Amino acid sequence: MSLHYLLDGYNIVKKIPHLSDKNLEAARAGFYSLIETRRPQGSPRNKITIVFDGKSGVGPHLEHSSLEVIFTRDKSADDEIKEIIRKVKNRARLVLVSDDRHLRLDVRAMGARIISVDEFLNQGRRKLPNREEGKEIPFDVEYKVNLELRKLWLRPKK
Repeated sequence: MSLHYLLDGYNIVKKIPHLSDKNLEAARAGFYSLIETRRPQGSPRNKITIVFDGKSGVGPHLEHSSLEVIFTRDKSADDEIKEIIRKVKNRARLVLVSDDRHLRLDVRAMGARIISVDEFLNQGRRKLPNREEGKEIPFDVEYKVNLELRKLWLRPKK
């Protein structure tokens, strides 16, 4: 059974250190790229719907076939997510990704699954053989280490 991930867009973007300080358009583009490269949703058959507050005319149009992006107009992303869930008969295959406590409570009462932002982002981590449990580094630390290594390794030659 494939899953349908509903992502609380800006709630997640604000939790990703290298995206939270960018303008909205750049943050969304970085978020789309992160999902495409890390594949935290797992199987390609799993669907992803990202819900953002705002109008659809804001920001770039998506050319990624595996992502559905919804911009709400006159309502909140939370209300849109709840409306999507209400329309689905088999809610057991829905997975909300958000750290918004009120939204999580409402969605849990509706019968959908819930995971935290950290849990979702860390699903896409490649598992290395012979790796001890609990020895993985968090996503934000991994990003900072990669930035430092990039500065060292990709330094322009004098």
